[in-house]
This record gives sequence, structure tokens and C-alpha cells, in this order.
Amino acid sequence: MQAPTLFFLKVTERITGGYEIWEQHTGQCKGCIMTEPEFIDFVQTKSEVQAIIDDWKLNPPLNGVLDGVEWKEQPNLPDIHVDDVSDDFCGEYSDYPELILAMAELSGMKAYRVVDDNGGLLSFTFEVVE
Repeated sequence: MQAPTLFFLKVTERITGGYEIWEQHTGQCKGCIMTEPEFIDFVQTKSEVQAIIDDWKLNPPLNGVLDGVEWKEQPNLPDIHVDDVSDDFCGEYSDYPELILAMAELSGMKAYRVVDDNGGLLSFTFEVVE
């Protein structure tokens, strides 16, 4: 009898919102290597992600075993009430590009959008300007 396939899910929160779910799998025999990541789904909420994970736990493909889930979320910023924003703060920004440009200007860095081959936003980066 052959050992079941081991499945691994990776959940990544996009900076623009929502969650990507990717899958990799491997056999359990000596010398088996992990497959390349394969896109499974894109969902908007944590509850949708959890439903997919729960389904994979109960019904993994090929009668395999869900052996691990890596869940990477974007860091959360603390909240502040609008009445508590004073002159000690450096402005208010309504979106990521405005905030990133302000931070870059204050710190003496140049901000860039990191895009894929199709021009899709992947992340942001900074270059130190001397």
C-alpha cells in the first residue's frame, strides 16, 4: 500500500485586499520532491479561507493528507480616533501610495511600486537616496 500524498497550503494576504491560496504537494517516499506552487483560489475574507482549509482537511485531493498551512497576513496598524489626530502627526493619507510617498519624503528615500510582467502590483520598495 502506498503512503498518501502530503499537501501543503500557503495563504497570502494581498496588500490590495483579499487572500491568495496556493498548493504544493509531495509523496512520502524517500527522494520525493515538492511540486511547484499551484494557484488554488483567490477569496476576499478570512472566513472563506478557513472554509477552504477545512474542506482540504476533510477532503484532500487523491485521498491525501493536508500536512500544513502557512498563513501570511499583512501587519495591522493600530487605530486612532479622528479626534485624537493633532498637529504632532504628519498629515492624513487616504491610500497606500499617498502614505508611502509621505514616508519616503520624510525619510529621504525614493519609493517604488514592484510590479509583475503584466504590470500588476506585487509590493512596494524603497531606495536610499544620498
